[in-house]
Amino acid sequence: RDDLQFVWQLFGYKPGMEAKLRRQRAALFREYLRALEMDFSRICAVLRLLAVEADRDRPDIAASVLRAEFEFARGMLLARLNVLFYRLGVGNVDAVRLLRIFRSMHVELRALVPAGTAA
Repeated sequence: RDDLQFVWQLFGYKPGMEAKLRRQRAALFREYLRALEMDFSRICAVLRLLAVEADRDRPDIAASVLRAEFEFARGMLLARLNVLFYRLGVGNVDAVRLLRIFRSMHVELRALVPAGTAA
């Protein structure tokens, strides 16, 4: 809300300004969520492939991916609902939880793939 007041101070308030800004921000954030979801899916696919191709059985990787996919899907649902509410003028959107899950899977992938190896 403070950023909207800042914009209004600079340009003056005009009817519909807040709704337009919220629509634009919501559209941008939805695009960001789509990109994040695609990247997360790729990381999980590579981890599943590594688990299948491993020299020894790796149920730990499969379990970790399944747990992360569930948490990520739940977080994505909440983020999308928050975007909808934000667009309607209620609350803010926070992707910290999604980013935390994404980062944990990325770290797991980096631990399994040696540096300099294409994954």
